[in-house]
Amino acid sequence: MRGRSSGTDGTIKTAFGQRITGGLERAFDLRDPYKLNRAPMLRGGKRRLTSIGSIVCALLGIALLVGIGVFIGRELVRPPKRSWEGFKPGSEPLHVLEMKGIQTSLRTDNNFPGYSSFACMGHKWEDDYLQNSCRFHDICLNHSSLEWQYYVDPEEAEVPLFYHYLNGHAVYEFPGDFIMTGHVHILPYTSWAPKVVHGRIPEKYPYSDAPVAVFHSLNDFVGSFRHALFDFILPVFNLMQLFRMYTPEFLLIEAPHQGHDPDAAKFLIKPDDPLLSLTRLISQNDVVTLRDVRRSSPPRTDATCFHTVLAGSGHLQASEARVRTSTFWAAAMANLGLQVKLPQDHPVVTVITKKGRRSIENAEQIADRLRERFPEAEVALVDGNSLNTVPLKTRAETLLRTSVMVTPCGSLAALAYLLPPGATAVVMNYLQSETKANVQLDDDAFWNVDHVTLAYYPLGPEDYEGTTDRPACQKQKGDPMFEEEGALVNCNVKIADLERMEHIVGAALRRWHAEHGAPNRADLAFQR
Repeated sequence: MRGRSSGTDGTIKTAFGQRITGGLERAFDLRDPYKLNRAPMLRGGKRRLTSIGSIVCALLGIALLVGIGVFIGRELVRPPKRSWEGFKPGSEPLHVLEMKGIQTSLRTDNNFPGYSSFACMGHKWEDDYLQNSCRFHDICLNHSSLEWQYYVDPEEAEVPLFYHYLNGHAVYEFPGDFIMTGHVHILPYTSWAPKVVHGRIPEKYPYSDAPVAVFHSLNDFVGSFRHALFDFILPVFNLMQLFRMYTPEFLLIEAPHQGHDPDAAKFLIKPDDPLLSLTRLISQNDVVTLRDVRRSSPPRTDATCFHTVLAGSGHLQASEARVRTSTFWAAAMANLGLQVKLPQDHPVVTVITKKGRRSIENAEQIADRLRERFPEAEVALVDGNSLNTVPLKTRAETLLRTSVMVTPCGSLAALAYLLPPGATAVVMNYLQSETKANVQLDDDAFWNVDHVTLAYYPLGPEDYEGTTDRPACQKQKGDPMFEEEGALVNCNVKIADLERMEHIVGAALRRWHAEHGAPNRADLAFQR
C-alpha cells in the first residue's frame, strides 16, 4: 500500500512514522476500552455507554436546559417593547435601521466613575462659542442653586480643563460663555457653562434614568410650525446625531428661555394634549424644566446626576446644519409607530390648501386639472390649517403616503421634512415686486434635505391677479423688510399657467416611477 510498510511484528508503519497495530489487535484489544468502543459488534455484544458521543450529548442537553432557563429569566425582566423594537434582525424596516445607525456612541455601561469629563465639536470656544457643541459625562444638577456641577478629582486641581489654543493659557474653570443653549440668530443670547467642583460625586446622589439629556432653550418663535421644526426640533435632534448619541428615550431639559414670551411653546411644543406636541417626532418624553428634575428626584437629595448631557445645538438649525435629514425622518416614523410600506401601489399627489396669507386660491382647480392629466395618480386636497388640530401621528400618516406635495411657501412647506424618501415637494416661490425676481422663502432651510426632492414653482405677476387679499396683503415702503422681500411676500396666489404645473408635477411622477417601478400600462398620461 502506497505510503505504508509492514513490520515483522505485524505492525504497520505509515509514511509519517506512526506505528499502528494489526487489524485484529487494533479492533479487540480489551486492555484499551476506547479501542473496544470503536470496534465493530462482536458475538452479539453491545457498545459501552461511556462513549465520547454519549458524554457530548449529555453536555449538550445540560447546555440546552441552561439556555432555556436564561431565556425565560431574561424575558421576565425585559422592559416593554417600543414601537421601533421587536423586528427580526433580517427584516427590520429600513427606517428603523437608519435610526439605529446614529446610536453607536451611546453609553451602554452603568459605571459611575465619580468624576466628570467632556468633549466638544464644531468651532473652538476661543473662535466662536456660538458654534460650539459639547457633551458632558457624569455631571449633576444642584437642587438648591439649579446649577450644573462638573466634578474634578482634587488631586488634579492643578491640571487645567484645557489650554487656550491661541495663547496657550491654562483654563481651570469653564468660561461663562462656553456654550450657547439657544438659537444663534435670536437675541438675547443664552450662554451657559457648568460649575467646577473639586471633589468626587457623592454616592448618595441619584442618577437619572435617561441615557442622554439635552439642555436647550426655547424661544419666542416656536409657536409657528416652521420655526418650531426648523429652529427647535431639528437642532435638538441634530445635536444628538452629531455625537451619534440619539435615542428616543432622551430627556429634553429646558434651558433659560430665549426671548420674552415663554407661553409661545404652549401651542406646538408643550400643548395640553401631548399627542399634538412636535417633540413626539424625536422623543418619548415630555419637555421638562430644571425644577421638574428636582421635583422628580427622591426626597432629601441634594442633586441629580446624568450619565450624559449635550448642549450647544443653537447653530444646528435647518438653515445651518450640515447633517442628514433622512435620519430625522426615520426617527420620526419610528417614534410615531408608523408602518412604513415603500414603495406604494400607486403615486399620490397631495395639494395643500390653507386660509390666511400665502394660500393658493385656486387649489381645487389645480387638483381637478392634475386628476384629468394623470389618471393613474390619486390626487387629494388636504387642509393645512386642520393639520394643527389633529394628532401628530395622523398628520404624518397623511404625508407618509404622499408621492408629490404641492404647497404654499412658508410654514406649511416645512411638511416636506415628513415626506417619505423619494417624494417631491413642489413649493411656491414668491415674486419680489421690486427686482421682479423669483425668491424662495424657505430655501435656506431646505438646502441640506437629502431624502426629498425640492421643486420650486416660479411665479409671475399674472399669478397675483384676481386674488382676494390684495392690496391689504402688500408690504409698504418703509417696512424694514421691504427692500429685501418686496411687497408680495405675504400675498395669496392664483396659478394662471396650469400647464406649467402639469409639467412640474409630471416630472416628479416620472422620478417616482423611476425609483419605485412604472405601472403595467405603457401609455402613462404624463408621457404624452
